[in-house]
Order: sequence, then C-alpha cells, then structure tokens
Amino acid sequence: MVENILIKFLLLALLAIVGASSIQLPCPLVWKTYLLGSPLPSNVICSNTSDSQVAVITGSNRVDKTVIGHYTPSKGAFIVNTVGSVLENPSPVKILVNEHGCDIKWEKAIANNFSSLFLTRNDIKGDKYVGRFESNLAGQVDSSVRSMEYVDGGGKYKQSSDPRLFEVLLSTTSQVHLEYLDINLKSEITGDLDFVGMDDISNMGHGSTVSQTLEHRKYVTETSSFTNTQSWRTSNSVSMNLKLSSTIKVPKINKTLGVSGSIGGSYSWENSGERTEHIGREVQKTLTFARTITLPPNRRVQACTIIAKSERYSSAYTSRGKYTIKGWTGKEIQAFLGDEGCSEGMEIGSDYVTCPEEGNFEGSLYSSSLLIVVDKELETYNCSALEQNIYKLQQMKRNGITQYEEAEVLKLENYIQDMLSPKIMLPHVLTDYEK
Repeated sequence: MVENILIKFLLLALLAIVGASSIQLPCPLVWKTYLLGSPLPSNVICSNTSDSQVAVITGSNRVDKTVIGHYTPSKGAFIVNTVGSVLENPSPVKILVNEHGCDIKWEKAIANNFSSLFLTRNDIKGDKYVGRFESNLAGQVDSSVRSMEYVDGGGKYKQSSDPRLFEVLLSTTSQVHLEYLDINLKSEITGDLDFVGMDDISNMGHGSTVSQTLEHRKYVTETSSFTNTQSWRTSNSVSMNLKLSSTIKVPKINKTLGVSGSIGGSYSWENSGERTEHIGREVQKTLTFARTITLPPNRRVQACTIIAKSERYSSAYTSRGKYTIKGWTGKEIQAFLGDEGCSEGMEIGSDYVTCPEEGNFEGSLYSSSLLIVVDKELETYNCSALEQNIYKLQQMKRNGITQYEEAEVLKLENYIQDMLSPKIMLPHVLTDYEK
C-alpha cells in the first residue's frame, strides 16, 4: 500500500514539473536510527548550511507522535512535545541523511511546489515536511496550514504561520540516467589497412636466441555518434559503451582483423523539452601495440605493425537500456517512464528498469594489430615498401579511383596480399629450422 502511495506521489510530482527548463525530480532522503552523542554521519542533513553540527532529527513525543526537530552535540536534541511544550533528548531518535547524493536546497514555504519535491523513506507520511526558521534550526512544517513548529536556540517552543519567515527542505535530482548495457551492430564492418610502425631486429651472436619487445604507436581521432530520439527525450544523461568483439573485413586484400575494446562515453544535457536527435564525441587517443620477437643466432628480420580501420562506419544497432534515478525503486521508475518507456520487453529490478533500445551508430572503428615479420634480406617484400603501398592506396581511394588507375590499384592490392601471405610472413618465434 505504501509503495502504491509513493508511485502516485511521484506521478503527481512529475505533473508538477513538466515544462520546466530542466528536469527536477524528488530524490529520497533516508531516516536512520541514531544514538545521541555518537559521531554524526558524514552525509547528515544539516539545517544550518554553515554549521555541520546542526542535524535534522525525528523523535516520538509523549503522545507517540513522530515529530521533526533538531540536534547539536553541544546542546542535545529537541522536538515539540505538545503545543506549547518541548521534549528534550527523546528516545529513540532518527537522523536524516543524504544516502543517494541528492541535490539539497532550502526554499521559502511560499513556493507552490515544495510538497512535490520532498521525499523520504520509512518516515512520516502525509503533509509534514522539514522546515527551518531564520535561526537555522530545524522544525516541522504542516503544509495543510502552512505553519511551522520548532524549538528555538534557548529551548523554547515557537510557532509561525507566516511562510515568508521559514524555509522548507527540498531534495531533488535532475539525473534520469540511461545506460546502454550491450550494443549489437547490425551491419558488417569493412575498412582499409593502415600502417602503424616498423623496426629492424638482429641477432648476430653465436649459440643463443634473442627476444625483443616491439612497441608501435599510432595517434588517431576516434569519433562516435549515436541516435535514438525516443529514449533521450526521457533522460538527460546517457552512457554509451560500445563493447566490440567483432571483425573488420578488408575487401580485395582478403584479410580480416579482429576488433576489440570499447568506444562511447557519458553524455549529459539540460532537458529543455526538445527532442534530442543524437549524441556524439570526438576523442584524440593513442593506440599502442606491443609484441615480442624471438630470433635464433645469425638472423636479421624486419617487423612492422598494421591495423584495419573503418572511419565512416554506419550501422543500425540494438541494445538494452538501463534506466536509473537516484534513490528510486524500479517500480517508481516504471511509473515515471509511463508512455515514454517500452511497451514490450520491460524488466523491473529493485532500483532500475531495462528496456529494448534501437538506433543508429556512426563513427570510426580500429582493429587489433597484425604484426608482420619478414626476412631482412628480401628486396621486394619489406616493411618500407608495404608502408608506401598502403599510403599510396589510401590516397588513390581518397581522391577517387579513375579507370586509368584501376590496374595500379590492383597491383598495389596484390602486393599487400602477397606480403600478408604465409610464403612471405615469418612466425614471431623463429627456430634454427626456420632459418
């Protein structure tokens, strides 16, 4: 029954904030049992923003009514007992803490929306809210009559019916967060080869092998752009993490290189009510590839690293989106999403909701590396020539291949394909037999 009340409350709160320049949702605070005199929790809610020792509490008065009051280690705890009287150091006591990292603020009680932007767990139900008077001491606000009862710094009962003289506590969040758990690309990934680096390795000793680790780097600009209007109209913070376990195919060369790793990131914006068409980013990064080569005596080789890249890849994707809101339960999030959520395939967790998602991805993808080892004595097939031919082929494709260049393109592709064949490439660990 309580859960249904909370869901209805959240829907009412949503109706109250639609049309605002940015989403503001009630963020639950938590009442925790507290032993007077013990250290205050680090996330305690204080009614005096300049003094972290003035805590907000609840206690039971002599008529077993839970009442909001205040506590300071130096003076003790105070709540209103009955009208006109005060109860000092009630027992048991609960203290208000900001367990979910809510945004905390105090506003004059004349605001119309304060009752929709305050929510706590396992506490007072109804129309009682945390207030503070000009003395910055907490008390209880009755929203039905817009009055506040509290105990002043001298331990005296006070009451005010002028909402201009006291403030109420609001606990809000603007983070409706959508995380994409897995992204599956629908289209095959094709691309071109790119040269990374090369080294000469020699072992001119006698009787022992030599191992050397090569490290090749390439600076790239990684771009990513995602589209999914429906989900992003609901949320104002999205995490995209495109985990890749696929391949990039290089046509003509007949080579396929694996893709691993992830791209994406976190994106956020102020939700102004307009549809968000896409999110994207451009990141400068360094790709680093390290491999170890082992050579027998009296051997010289050349080693170079290549990768495959797909710089203008575009594909539809499917995914599973996980919606979370600070401190909310899964059922509350489901109620908030309403028609904006998925109609089929929704799964409700304890503090999240997942839905099927789909959209479009555009961006750049880079494969894992391929290390090529060739005999240093070869004149035609070597890393320097491979680098020149790869860049020449890239330039011709970038400018547009004419019919007069088709034969040259075929020649370059055949050279690269031969270079990558077992008849030219050597293993990374050479034995005496392989000399």
